[in-house]
Amino acid sequence: ALAEAETETQPLLPGALQRVHGPHPDLDREGLVLDDDDRGRGVLLHPGQDLEAPTASVPAQRVRRIGDVLDLVEDEPGHHERSEEEPRLDDLARGDWRPVIAQNRDGFFPYTPATSLLLGMREALHLLFEEGLARVFARHTRLAEGVRRAVRAWELPILCGDAQSHSPTLTAVVLPEGMDSGRLIAWAAAHLHLSLGAGLGKLRGRVFRIGHLGWLNEVEVLGVLGGVEIALNVAGLQVPPGSGVSACASWFLRSMRVTAGEGAQKS
Repeated sequence: ALAEAETETQPLLPGALQRVHGPHPDLDREGLVLDDDDRGRGVLLHPGQDLEAPTASVPAQRVRRIGDVLDLVEDEPGHHERSEEEPRLDDLARGDWRPVIAQNRDGFFPYTPATSLLLGMREALHLLFEEGLARVFARHTRLAEGVRRAVRAWELPILCGDAQSHSPTLTAVVLPEGMDSGRLIAWAAAHLHLSLGAGLGKLRGRVFRIGHLGWLNEVEVLGVLGGVEIALNVAGLQVPPGSGVSACASWFLRSMRVTAGEGAQKS
């Protein structure tokens, strides 16, 4: 299974959505589309929309084998045509919602509906469509490039060495040998109320991650980068204050195509 934007190591992976072709010991059908739902939804173009295959939206970094996915969710023609018994805990744990759907016909729901989540989703979709998906994609690409220019100004390596595979949602920054990213992250959280992502698995202690996705703009990105510069210096890495912020702001100024004097002209 390939993820759209791999959460742990940050790059986009080639062939973001691919079909898993049978035969496979855990598959009783020809194909399955896996979609990393951790990052990228509403941010990346979704190349698999026209694929005729069952789809499972799951955090791909938590999926270790196809069987795990099939235990989580199954959504395909004929899936809801079998049992309509009382909902059982083990059914729901396997993602078998047929008994629940059957009882929905009589207006029954097995627990308090997550109305607040539905309202939140409606508002999130409103924000996406109000901005326009093309502008959403462009904004994330612009913000991501600004962050990476800041990292290069700090003369720190970006974990993903292939510029063509850089993610518009996340940048993982490698610290020099002997530095612990966990301590830097903890200090930033305690003293600056700045939340940075930790390295996962074998990257733990080696990298920190800067997320730049969602309802985010240029000013917020610049504020985060300023906080990172302070934290890096406190951690013992002599990064010139303002170097990354300046590199990022310069990119924003050029990429936003602002005309000189435009912001101060009288109407």
